[in-house]
Amino acid sequence: MTENNSSMKALSFDEKAHTWDEKPERLELANAIAGAIQKAIKLSPEMRAFEYGCGTGLLGFLLKPMIGSLIMADASAGMLKVADEKIKKSNFKEISTLCVDLAKDDGNDIPDLKFDLIFTQMTFHHILDYGRVTKKFYDMLNPGGFFCIADLEKEDGSFHEGNETVHDGIDSELLERTLIDKGFSVTGRIIAHSISKNSRDYPVFLITAMKGT
Repeated sequence: MTENNSSMKALSFDEKAHTWDEKPERLELANAIAGAIQKAIKLSPEMRAFEYGCGTGLLGFLLKPMIGSLIMADASAGMLKVADEKIKKSNFKEISTLCVDLAKDDGNDIPDLKFDLIFTQMTFHHILDYGRVTKKFYDMLNPGGFFCIADLEKEDGSFHEGNETVHDGIDSELLERTLIDKGFSVTGRIIAHSISKNSRDYPVFLITAMKGT
C-alpha cells in the first residue's frame, strides 16, 4: 500500500466513523468473531491485549470483560475519536487507543510492551504487505501469546461494490502459510461468520495462531 493510498483510506474511514455503529450487521459480525475467539483460546484477566484496525471498538469492547489491559489501534483518527468517546462513557479500566498505520510505519509508535493477545477483524484485506505486518505482530507477542485474525475470505471483488480496497478478501490458506513462515504455529481455522450482501453470502474466517514458547 502506498502512503497516499493509506492516507485516502484513513480519510474515508474518518468520514464514516460517526455513523459506523449504526449498521446492525457490523455488531453482528463483531459478536460472532468475539464468540469464536472465546471458543478458540482461553482468555484471562491477566492478558495484555492489542487490537489493530479496531475502528470504533466494536470487537474490543466485547472482549474487554474477559481480558486485562487493551490497546485499540487504528490508522483512522476519526474512528478512534468515536472509540475514545465510548471509552469515556464505559466503566472499563486499562483501555486506551493508539493512532498508528503499521502498513507504512516502522513500528516506532508502538508502545514498548509485549502482549499476550493480538487480534484483528476485517483489517488484513486493507493491507498490501500483510506478511510484513504479521512479522511485527510476532515480535510484539510474548512467547505463548496468541494472534487471532478474522477477515473476509477471498472473493471476486463484488463485496466492496467498486470502492477502493487492496485485496478482494484474503486467501485463508495462503495466510496460514504466511503465519507459519513468520514463525507462528497455527492452532485453528474456521468460518466464523457469513455476511449477507448483494444477494449472496460472503464467508469470514477466523485463524488463530500462537507464538512458540
